[in-house]
Amino acid sequence: MFRKDSGFYSRVDDAIKGNWFMLLFWYVAVNSVSYFMSYSSDILVFKNYFGGINIIDIKDFFFTEFSFDFVSFSIGLITSILGLMLNMEILSFVRTKKFDIKNFGKYLINYPVQIIGVSLILYVVQSLVSYIPIVGFFIDYFIYFAFSYASYLVLVEKEKNPIKVLINSWNHTNGVKGELLSKYIHYFKNGLIGMVVKYTGLIIATLSVSNKLIYMVAVILAMLGFVASIVYKFKNSPYYYLACAMYFKEHMEYKGIRL
Repeated sequence: MFRKDSGFYSRVDDAIKGNWFMLLFWYVAVNSVSYFMSYSSDILVFKNYFGGINIIDIKDFFFTEFSFDFVSFSIGLITSILGLMLNMEILSFVRTKKFDIKNFGKYLINYPVQIIGVSLILYVVQSLVSYIPIVGFFIDYFIYFAFSYASYLVLVEKEKNPIKVLINSWNHTNGVKGELLSKYIHYFKNGLIGMVVKYTGLIIATLSVSNKLIYMVAVILAMLGFVASIVYKFKNSPYYYLACAMYFKEHMEYKGIRL
């Protein structure tokens, strides 16, 4: 069974030297619209909390009402497609030491069915799963890790059927999903702690409206957690996505698949 060795993260650190800003730039560019929508919503929540108005009902932290908005769906799908192609290019960078954003066009021309099909299936499934109370969060991440090889396999195996691409990803990640999770935790543990602090603070504030001191301290704590989660997410995302591509390459070579 494949396991990353003790020097894996050192190799990632070496590979990212001189490339961190470039990878961050394209990561932010690809996700800019979805991030703007998401963070704008978060900022509005904090604005309301600091104003003491429109306090979120406690059930809103655990239940999400189903709704469909075509614009949001389109933006999410486009972001998913661009993210998949960015992963393909990062793998190409790992293989050739060259990063060329113009390859996005070539990928879309050469693999349109695979790219759009895989992106659409995963985006729809993960969007629907997000409406499942509490456990939906864990199911979403399980899906993410189980099919995290799909973007690379589009480039490597050149399988035309997007369903088969997803099946192959599932098969290749058998036995290593825990490894994929540990890699995520390694780079984003501080950001995850920030998110826990954010939601804990908001829940305490929601339950403590009558106590102004506890309420304000909880809101400030939540805001600090929110800021910390963003800082660590942007700081470590280039490391994480480069590590994912390097891990995939080493995993495939371990299995005797030449890239």
